[in-house]
Amino acid sequence: MVDGTFDDGKKSGVFLEYHENGKLARKITFVQGIRQGPVEVYDENGTPVQKGTYDNDKLTDSVSLYFDNGQKRGESYFNKGKLEGLVKEFYANGAVKKEIEYKGGKPNGATRAYFDDGKLQSEASYTDGIATGFYKTYYPNGQLETVSTMQNGAKHGQYKSYDDEGHLLLEGGFKNGQLHGPNTGYFTDGSIQHKFNYESGKKSGVNYEYYHGGKVKVKESASGNLKELTELTYTEDGKLVSERKFIDGKPGGTWLFYFDDGKIVHVKESYENGKRHGTRYTYYSTGKVQREEAFKFDLLNGPFKTYFENGTVASTGETGTIASTAPTRPTTPMEK
Repeated sequence: MVDGTFDDGKKSGVFLEYHENGKLARKITFVQGIRQGPVEVYDENGTPVQKGTYDNDKLTDSVSLYFDNGQKRGESYFNKGKLEGLVKEFYANGAVKKEIEYKGGKPNGATRAYFDDGKLQSEASYTDGIATGFYKTYYPNGQLETVSTMQNGAKHGQYKSYDDEGHLLLEGGFKNGQLHGPNTGYFTDGSIQHKFNYESGKKSGVNYEYYHGGKVKVKESASGNLKELTELTYTEDGKLVSERKFIDGKPGGTWLFYFDDGKIVHVKESYENGKRHGTRYTYYSTGKVQREEAFKFDLLNGPFKTYFENGTVASTGETGTIASTAPTRPTTPMEK
């Protein structure tokens, strides 16, 4: 429901709008159909949630927002309908949540966010509404979490991340928002956890993950077109565990899994477009075939054979059972 008067068909004077429960929802003044003067907005309980002022139909001066308990939720300033100056958001306890500097209706300058205890959570720099320059995030204890550089709203340049005790965990680079160049991860004692290389968001060249003692855990080799990735995994004492291939991030090609000696193949299987496809072989530790079975895009479908260790056939049959889905490659977080 709305109460108000019209002059020559145009809103004039104070207009009152109400919620369905009869409580006042908004109070605003018009002059010749144009918003002019104070405006107040209320929730269904009658509590003020916003106060501001219009000048020639545009917000001007200060505008305040409120929580249900009457505590201020935000304050901003307008010039001819555009945000200007420092805009603040608050927690319900009154602590500042965010501070943004505006110019001409767009963020310009420093922007800061805070935890509810007043400690800094993040800080950034904007130019004409676009993040440009430094960007930092912090842990609740005040320790620096990440530091990076922004260009045209995307990460560009060096990036570092730390744990909440100040240990460097990761350093690398970005180009136009994508991982690019050397990328090194660290254990908390400073020893290297991984060494990767990126090109426009994709791994390139040879990449390594390490055990804490420095031994290679995973070795990855990317092909020239960056679409294929061959991965070798090792035990901490250097024995080969598996050989796997990924095409566009999905399992592809022939996969090999080894016995504990790292030399004799235990399982050999093939993948196509992320699914197990073709004949899967399981071997005895002597290298003799123990079982062969047919897969068709993750379905056990077709003939199978099992063998005694001397090579004679033990059993044959047909299958049509749904097998487990193809494994996906575990990802290593590149950033927080």
